[in-house]
Amino acid sequence: MNIGLDEASQQIEPSSLVPLVSCSKVILVGDDVQLRPTVKQTALVLDFDVSLTECILRCTTGSGATDRGRAVFIDCEAREALRQASKENKGQADLCVHICKLLTTSVPPLTNHGAAHSIVVLKPYSRQVELLNRMLSRIPQSIEVSSVDGFQRREADVVVFVTVRCNEHRNIGFLTDMRRMNVALTRARTTLIVVGNRATLTEGTAGRKARRCGSGC
Repeated sequence: MNIGLDEASQQIEPSSLVPLVSCSKVILVGDDVQLRPTVKQTALVLDFDVSLTECILRCTTGSGATDRGRAVFIDCEAREALRQASKENKGQADLCVHICKLLTTSVPPLTNHGAAHSIVVLKPYSRQVELLNRMLSRIPQSIEVSSVDGFQRREADVVVFVTVRCNEHRNIGFLTDMRRMNVALTRARTTLIVVGNRATLTEGTAGRKARRCGSGC
């Protein structure tokens, strides 16, 4: 009997091992550079959040990701709001709205087999999600705004990723989490647009609270 395990990188290793007992071939489907399975703190000490997929790939080699489309980086020097637990950047939000207006009013319009391209705006901070939801509500075409963690396992034709962070200390917080960034940068089918501050991102450091932040930051 052959079986396939979808989102295998999101399963703890024992969960993936169970089907191997009763099948002759198993196909593991998933991205090993996405977020690991969620486990309790005590389990983290024993690396219980490492999936079977990740374990296998540590010992083998494979082909790299294919080029899925266009990627654009737009530099924005607007500073983030200070002294807030969840970060917000009004300047980057304004630029994001401008980009979305261009995407929805382009001539000829962006279409996918006769239908409008799906557009999603991804944010790493919940406060920025709330801000963009209000600002984008005035655009006729439906544009989804989501946290990075909340959009895992999904895709959209066009993704606008607003990084938010821009400060003189070059603190980028949990944007240093490569798994979370992999999710943000691989959700677009045709076009990825990243809005951020080049200096902050290229010279960035994690900061003291970065590792404790989750999708609600």
